[in-house]
Amino acid sequence: MTAQTMPEKTAQMTNSIMAPLPDGMDLAAARVAFAHFGEVQSLKPIPGYSGLAAVVFFDIRSATTALQAFGAAGCLPGPQVGDRTVELAGDAELNMKDFSRISEVRKNPAGSFVLEFFDLRDATRYRQAYPEVEAPPGLRAKVERPPGLSPPPGLERVEEQSPAPAAAVGTEWQVIIKGLPGKLLSEAMLEAVLEQAGLGVASFSVTKGKASGEVIVRVPTVFEAQKCVLHFQGCQWDKSGSSVITELIAPATAKKTKPAKADKKTTGLPALSAEAPAFQPKGLSAVTAAGLSAEAPAFVPSRGSSKAAVSDGSDSGSTEVGESEEDYTTETSGATWALSATTTTRPRTVSSSSTD
Repeated sequence: MTAQTMPEKTAQMTNSIMAPLPDGMDLAAARVAFAHFGEVQSLKPIPGYSGLAAVVFFDIRSATTALQAFGAAGCLPGPQVGDRTVELAGDAELNMKDFSRISEVRKNPAGSFVLEFFDLRDATRYRQAYPEVEAPPGLRAKVERPPGLSPPPGLERVEEQSPAPAAAVGTEWQVIIKGLPGKLLSEAMLEAVLEQAGLGVASFSVTKGKASGEVIVRVPTVFEAQKCVLHFQGCQWDKSGSSVITELIAPATAKKTKPAKADKKTTGLPALSAEAPAFQPKGLSAVTAAGLSAEAPAFVPSRGSSKAAVSDGSDSGSTEVGESEEDYTTETSGATWALSATTTTRPRTVSSSSTD
């Protein structure tokens, strides 16, 4: 093979390599040979470089393994072929099984997140599951009024006067990290490790054990929590061979309700019961002691010495019911009366006359 100048080396991890092919090896045989490192997406000769082929893998880890096997003298990394990144909204949720397939998580200032996958196929799958929402054609993000046109009264500064949306309730995600060695459980060491993972603003609490401990990391978004899981899951910090285990806990979204305050007017009152005895008015105790009767004469209130007369409104007959002066007691105001302990009634007399 004729010695030729190799293309410049690419510093960033990519899914392609530039490798020389042995003399007499066709592309089909070369594809089978490179498939030992991982599934090959394409293998094509590089124009202008005799015996040099561009091998594209689906997974960047396959390209990295091939580079390590051949060495710097055998092949070079090529450019990235295909898009391994997906931009998702801040409230999108990932499958726990996909955490190990993500190589990097980046946060945008707008609040969305950019996921970088190892494999092109995983990125394509998420891109189809979470399509980007685009504005309809011709729709502008902000409509500006013509120069000199003032808004109607009361709408001068709507955007500035509009209240900011209330913060979501219960949006704190937690990641439980188990199996961390004791030398990492100090506050200074944990802050350094979390900062290395890109979680410098996270809060945490530590529970120490004999050989290892447990750390609970609290972050505001699901992507920060997933980044934390990716950083710690399966790591080994000592020679014991034990791996770190992580657990992701979603926030409680239900708003807690405060118990209703007891009414001061009803505080201390006994509860109502269907088995309670019948209510007896205390003011009628003197009357009910003698018993009530449906045949008793009608009660007509009157003052002290006055006598009540009841007339049926006809000339032919009349009914008089009289009571003694002791039947009623009158207060000084003359506005209320009370029945006496004993009640006397006159016999009822009815007279009637008729003419033929």
